[in-house]
Amino acid sequence: MGMLIGALVTVEGLRRAGRSSLPVAEVRTAVGGVAVQWAGAAGAAAGSYHAAGAAAGAYDVEWEVDAPLTWLGNVRPAEVPAAIGDGDHVILRGLLLREVDGASFLDLGGTLIQLDLTGGPDEDGLWVQSRVPRAQVALYPSDQ
Repeated sequence: MGMLIGALVTVEGLRRAGRSSLPVAEVRTAVGGVAVQWAGAAGAAAGSYHAAGAAAGAYDVEWEVDAPLTWLGNVRPAEVPAAIGDGDHVILRGLLLREVDGASFLDLGGTLIQLDLTGGPDEDGLWVQSRVPRAQVALYPSDQ
C-alpha cells in the first residue's frame, strides 16, 4: 500500500460508481485529471469544504494505492508525468525514486507516493507509469 502525503487536488465533483461504498471524485492534480475513490465526507465535494488558505474545491489529501505493484506487470517505463483514467483503471506517471533501503516512491509532479514495488531498476530517475484498478486508489482529506 502506498500513501501520498499533503498533495493538493481540486475536487470537481462526486458520483456513485458500482457497488463501492465510497463515491468517486473527479479530481484535478498538477499533472492531470482523474477519477478516484473519495474517502472523505460525502458532503465535502466540489467546493463545499476546503483546507485553510485553499480556494473552494481545493483539498490537501493523502493518496492510498492499495494494489500489489510489479515491475513490467502493472508498472512499466513511461515518458511524461500524468494522472489519467483508463476505463476502470487509474494511470499515474512520474519519476521512480529508489531509497538505499529498497523503498520506492513515485514523484508525481513534485509530490511523492510511496509504492510497494516488486522488482525493477535500482537507480533513481526512470520515468514509469503504474496502472491499477480505480477501486484500489483512494483519496483521504488530510484534515478531516
